[in-house]
Amino acid sequence: MDNKITKRRLSDFLAYEWILMIVISIVAIVVWELAYTIGAVRLTVGQEFKFYYDQTIMGDSSVLHDLFEDKNTFSYDVLSVSSESLTSEYNVLATRLTVQEGDILITDCKGIDDVPENPEDKPKEIRAKTMIDNYYGYSFEQMLADGQKYLLDTFMKDNSTQSVFDTYNESNLDQAKIESVFRARMKKDNRFRKESQIKDGIKLETERVKQLYKELIYFEELLSHKNDSAYDGLFLKYTKYEQTFNRLDENSEDKEYWEKAVQEEKDNGRENLVYALKVEGLTKHATTEHSNPSKYFTVRGAEEATAKDVCIMAFNFRSYQPHLQYECISFINTIVRECSNIYDNVNI
Repeated sequence: MDNKITKRRLSDFLAYEWILMIVISIVAIVVWELAYTIGAVRLTVGQEFKFYYDQTIMGDSSVLHDLFEDKNTFSYDVLSVSSESLTSEYNVLATRLTVQEGDILITDCKGIDDVPENPEDKPKEIRAKTMIDNYYGYSFEQMLADGQKYLLDTFMKDNSTQSVFDTYNESNLDQAKIESVFRARMKKDNRFRKESQIKDGIKLETERVKQLYKELIYFEELLSHKNDSAYDGLFLKYTKYEQTFNRLDENSEDKEYWEKAVQEEKDNGRENLVYALKVEGLTKHATTEHSNPSKYFTVRGAEEATAKDVCIMAFNFRSYQPHLQYECISFINTIVRECSNIYDNVNI
């Protein structure tokens, strides 16, 4: 039998079997895509760090990304750092946050110091307060307390107390606990299959824990100034849901509900907490060696490129990312260090 492939036979085959060839090609692509998906490392909520420029904010994300890379802001377990600029026409933040896709929001607090001409008028809506009320706003005090508890309960030696955060001391850390936790949480991670890979990973985990220990001490220093008049203008302090309540119509059916929500915040010691860093305030504590925060973000439509009214807040997804929630603190600390001398006297 003559089975030789000739140009004519190949042409005839393709003329009648081209649909089959397309189907085979599509199946092959699907199979390879499936194999790649199954074999790839799937990022957890915490391993993908994402920050947003709100619809009122402009910024060059590449400059900020370069800063984070240069300062080694994030730990080894953050495998992706991305950003997104939101728009007023199609603000997708609410949708993104339903799947915990977000860590930091850079927004504005424009008009926060304005006083209504008529005391009976509704207070002006402040964008940052709206975002805090509606989108998992995380007070800095609670984030610090949660981070310290995480470190104390998970990695510190038995019988350690809050005093371990008075100064940095590596001997407070329990290496056996670090290794045990790492082996447990990385059990299904493709990066750490072999024992040699696990041992390398434990070293990385140890460095992550050490760095978090330091960042918590720095962050505590920042918050120690929240009632210091020399640091006025650095923090956005707020009682959650207060704006929502104050802007309701007097005869609104929701009045009682939101009044109770505000009162609950007060009753539980959450009155007038810090929810955001007002970055322009950093310039009062800076030298010529520090960057001006306007290099990284400005309010859209402002007459001049300044960081006035720009503030940074964090989202609370601790239940979804218990080990990596506090990368938000590293984000904030990097900005504080780059744009001010507030941490210069911290002895670490």
